[in-house]
Amino acid sequence: MKNFQTISDTVRIISNTIISVLAIEFILAISYVLLPHEVERYESPNGQYTLIIKSMLFRPFAMPGGGGSSSATAIIILEDKDGNQISISDDVDERCEVNVGSIWVEWDLENDMVYYAKARGINVKTGEIGC
Repeated sequence: MKNFQTISDTVRIISNTIISVLAIEFILAISYVLLPHEVERYESPNGQYTLIIKSMLFRPFAMPGGGGSSSATAIIILEDKDGNQISISDDVDERCEVNVGSIWVEWDLENDMVYYAKARGINVKTGEIGC
């Protein structure tokens, strides 16, 4: 009877371990799909700023022909050379959103601006986003 309890305890421990490992893997997989991922990184010509483009991998309600990664909404982050966040496009009006496929970057440091899409830019000193 003692051997049966030992085997039963061992099986329970192994099955609990397997369930725990699978649960952790599931949580990691879901977070990988649902959290924004870096698509591209652009450094300013003077090395003082970095523009980071992030996007969501998962789009639950994409129309046929519109579900590709280039049509995903981009999250634009401007950081200084020390990695301090100056601006993030997630904080602005929906009218200022841009798709990953529409991104092009132009640095205009004489006017303290970085443009990341047509008629969309960030003031590198104030962090203000214009669209």
